[in-house]
Order: sequence, then structure tokens, then C-alpha cells
Amino acid sequence: MAPVAPLLPVAPVAPVAPVAPLLPVAPVDPLAPVDPLAPVAPVAPVAPVAPVSPVAPLLPVAPVSPVAPVAPVAPVAPVAPVAPVAPLLPVAPVAPLLPVAPVAPVAPVAPVGSVTSVHSPKTTRGSEVGAATFAM
Repeated sequence: MAPVAPLLPVAPVAPVAPVAPLLPVAPVDPLAPVDPLAPVAPVAPVAPVAPVSPVAPLLPVAPVSPVAPVAPVAPVAPVAPVAPVAPLLPVAPVAPLLPVAPVAPVAPVAPVGSVTSVHSPKTTRGSEVGAATFAM
């Protein structure tokens, strides 16, 4: 026989916690007997139905008078033709604009001597103010 290898060391097992004791089970009640069906009250008799009165016969309908025929529609008179429109008259050509003559340069104005404005408090019209200014 071949030699057996030595066993490997086994780690220690942790201790198991104690289990709580089982609670006692209450005994099961036996099934209660089924109640018998309660008696049903008798149904009241149905009242007799009153007889239906006979229906009156329908009255005869008067005959409808025939509809009078419709008179034919008179034909529509033809529309008179429209008179032709006169052609538009030709428009006369517009004459070209005349050339404008060049404007002559304005001659420089000679300086005027010292002019003082004359204004009278009694003067209210502009023409009098201008006349007094140029009178000096």
C-alpha cells in the first residue's frame, strides 16, 4: 500500500449561536357548523291588471286635393349687345425741357462802415425799424 499524505490542518469553526425555543402553537378550532338558510318571506300576490279600454277606430283621412300645375316661366329677353368703346386718343409727345442758362457769379459786396442799429421802444412795425436803420 502507498503511504498516505499527512492531513492538512483545518481552521477552527466559529461557535453557532443558540436557537430561540419554538413558541407553542395554539390549537386549531374545529369548523363551526354552517348556519341553515333563513326562511324566505312569502311573496305577496300580484294585483290583477285592469283591462285595457278598446282603442277608438281611426278617423278617415280626407283626400288631398291635387296640386295645380305650375305655369311655365316666360323666356328671358336677350341682352342688348354692348356698344364698342372708342379707342383711346393718342397722347401728344411732351417737348423736351429747355436747357437752363448758367447763373453769373454774384459780385462781392463792398464792406459797409460801422452801422449801429436804431431801435425805438415806440416803434413796433418792422418797416419802421428798417427805415430807421438805413436812414443813418
